[in-house]
Amino acid sequence: MGKQKKLEKKQFEEIDLIIGRLNIVQFYKLTEEEQKKLLKSCVKKVRHPNLKEAAKRIVHDYKHQKRTNTFYKCPECKGYHLTTFKGSKKKREVLEGMIKATIKKQQ
Repeated sequence: MGKQKKLEKKQFEEIDLIIGRLNIVQFYKLTEEEQKKLLKSCVKKVRHPNLKEAAKRIVHDYKHQKRTNTFYKCPECKGYHLTTFKGSKKKREVLEGMIKATIKKQQ
């Protein structure tokens, strides 16, 4: 019984997240594969309301975790989400240089 309660709680938490970002009826009309993709790309990620907030988080993550993230504007919730940078080494160096310059300006 305990496992079922945990599952139900997780499902309700997920539904709350979906309702907070998307049209719940439209979400459940999607195929299971489309739902999983949307959960991963939007619903289960932190939503930054604007580019400035996303940039602050990118700088924070780099300063404290040496993680190089980038962002994308979500077509579903219209917010910004972060994702791990997966580009070429040269592009990573450019991105890290921009982050470091931002950090330096803040000091």
